[in-house]
Amino acid sequence: MLGKKKSSKHSARNPHLSDQPNQPVFSYRAVRSGADRQLERGSKSDRDVTRLKRKLKHLPYALSLIAVGAALLYNLTLVPNAQIIVSGDQAMLRPAQAYQQAINNRLRSSLTNRTKVTINTNHLSDAIRREFPEIEIINISLPLLRHQPIIEIRLAMPAALLVTPDSAYVLNDSGRVLFDKNNTKLDFDASKMPVINDPSGYRISLGTVALTSQQISYANELLAHAKARQLQTESMTLAAGGEELHVRFQTAAYLTKFSFGANGRQSFGAFVAAKERVDHDKLPVAEYIDVRIPERAYVK
Repeated sequence: MLGKKKSSKHSARNPHLSDQPNQPVFSYRAVRSGADRQLERGSKSDRDVTRLKRKLKHLPYALSLIAVGAALLYNLTLVPNAQIIVSGDQAMLRPAQAYQQAINNRLRSSLTNRTKVTINTNHLSDAIRREFPEIEIINISLPLLRHQPIIEIRLAMPAALLVTPDSAYVLNDSGRVLFDKNNTKLDFDASKMPVINDPSGYRISLGTVALTSQQISYANELLAHAKARQLQTESMTLAAGGEELHVRFQTAAYLTKFSFGANGRQSFGAFVAAKERVDHDKLPVAEYIDVRIPERAYVK
């Protein structure tokens, strides 16, 4: 019986798996052509250009914001050359240049005075009033579209001249000391206001209150009544710690005692009545006529 032929060790279905040496193993990778690379570069460049155009699109807006911001910052700056407007009694005005120079020096004294945001107008006003006590009201304005401050000054009205052993001071109607008449070059005329002597030696300082407004008002009222009667006052002197005003008239050898606590019109009326009686009856008056008590007069 014929035996079956043994099959080969390697199947015919696997011809490559024969007894041949091992075959090399190959790996594959994509290989891009130069055209592909150039195309990619072109696409990247287009994207960069697109981004640049997008940024440049907002450039005018950004430049506008910068320009507006710079304009606003510039508008906030101030020049140390103020416009000065002075009003008030022209008889006691200093030269306009004196106010202008002093105020401009104040503006230059600090960098905070160079912008509308940092300037302290209250501090500046106080400093100017301390330097010029005759200033009654000061108003500092900062115009929106201008770099020059506008400073309006109103001078106080002089109401009395207070004479002390050391000097003579001009007072306003509230009794505040405006300036020292002896230490100023102002050609000041005090003939139209009461001249009040103060022998007490009390120290007087510029800008402080030396007399009360009631004392100033009372003295001016007596002066007005005297002028209406064509009586010239020779002197007015504070007495009794400032509670009394002793007045000497040119036509009388005696003085008259007035009280600041009394009514000025009534007191002067009592004095006139007493004077007329003294002149008519030729009564001797050695020292004074006393009208400190309302509607009464005493002669000594």
